[in-house]
Amino acid sequence: MSQAELEDKLQKAYVKRTKCEDDAATANILFMRKNALTRLTDIRQEIRTIEGELSDFKIRQGIQSAETKLAQFERELAIEREKCDRYEKTAAMAWRPDLAEQTLLLLNNIWLWIRDDIEARIADQKRILEIPQAQILSWQLEQLHKDLNATKDKLEKYDQTEEKAESENAAETARLLKKNATHEIKNIEARIADLKVRQNLLVPPTAPPENSTESNPLFHSQINSQSNSLSNTQLNAFLVFVSYCWANSAAAKGKNIGGCDPRALADRISVTGSEGSRWESWLDVHRLGAGLPLFDQLAAAISQSSFAVICASDEYANSDNSRKEFNFILTRKLPYVLVLVGPSSSNWSDHWLKLAVGDTFYVDARDDEGFISDIHYAQIIEAIERVFRNRNLLLQKSEANTESLTVEQSASVQSPNSNVTANPIGGSAKDFVAVAAEASTNNQSSDLYRE
Repeated sequence: MSQAELEDKLQKAYVKRTKCEDDAATANILFMRKNALTRLTDIRQEIRTIEGELSDFKIRQGIQSAETKLAQFERELAIEREKCDRYEKTAAMAWRPDLAEQTLLLLNNIWLWIRDDIEARIADQKRILEIPQAQILSWQLEQLHKDLNATKDKLEKYDQTEEKAESENAAETARLLKKNATHEIKNIEARIADLKVRQNLLVPPTAPPENSTESNPLFHSQINSQSNSLSNTQLNAFLVFVSYCWANSAAAKGKNIGGCDPRALADRISVTGSEGSRWESWLDVHRLGAGLPLFDQLAAAISQSSFAVICASDEYANSDNSRKEFNFILTRKLPYVLVLVGPSSSNWSDHWLKLAVGDTFYVDARDDEGFISDIHYAQIIEAIERVFRNRNLLLQKSEANTESLTVEQSASVQSPNSNVTANPIGGSAKDFVAVAAEASTNNQSSDLYRE
């Protein structure tokens, strides 16, 4: 397919997306809105696929620069923000509370799209353009403060609307809008706090030595640090996300329990990591906050993690929530180790999961009795240790690095064809498949294997 054909296909998909969003916001029948929201998810996935194909095509032809991409994404950001304003007005004028609620659902959907997709792509392009990470964080904080002030103004307006409401329906709609605005304020404040923490991790050099040259900001963005002096906090900020299905956990009273309980495994990983304050595990039952959106919290946890342990099983493959977690882990290019759990009779290779992971190394803990065997557990810890050491090595090398890395050298650090890539602190490093292959070569007793 030629570039012109791909661009034409993409424009048609954009038109379909806009029409679907309008249907979701204006339909008078509730189920029609829900159907439109369902179609919207499929259309957005189609757009991402087409954009990926088009981007690959343009990169191969060498006709698309980072500046062009950045301008395109910023235009898209402006369009999406304009849509948010339009749909918020639609919700405010809705004559029934349930219609307002559905419009607010669409509005939140678009805000998530802006936060998790468009703004992330803009930040990526700014990294490619060698804009220092500190400037990127400042830009993101500036945008968030603008959103926060605007949302607080809206909340005040909805308070006044509720007081002046002439009917119960109008008052109920105003209350829904207030609830949505309050929730949005909490989310924005949480994101501001997170960015400020990341900003504090960028320790500025106090007195750079004479005759030294500044390291390439692109390298610094890969390890999320432009400091020549790295704090222990940075070296220890290593989170291991444990993705699993509740049905495989005895602690969750699951019905398909094998020798390895994912929750017990997560606790054991935390205990091991606590030795020397190396890492800690992230487990939903320990970390999720009450009253906050589930997927927002999961997405934030995965984004902040440096490694993932994926406890795969038939039940995991059949779970929509688990599939969303897995796809987001791949999207974030998070390094992971695959651990097969559940009954020994399960045949995970018949599912989409086998296709997604391909020939990735994995640990089969289905036949372990009572708990994961020491051999298998050691392999999991070895995988975490290698990425942990690799991350720290990158951080430590940045202290002494005085020569600029070219874009070509940086591209060799992150292979676009690798299926799992280390992402220690928001950047890219050696992919885990390569690490595991190296481990297999250096240690013939390793029990990691390909199927």
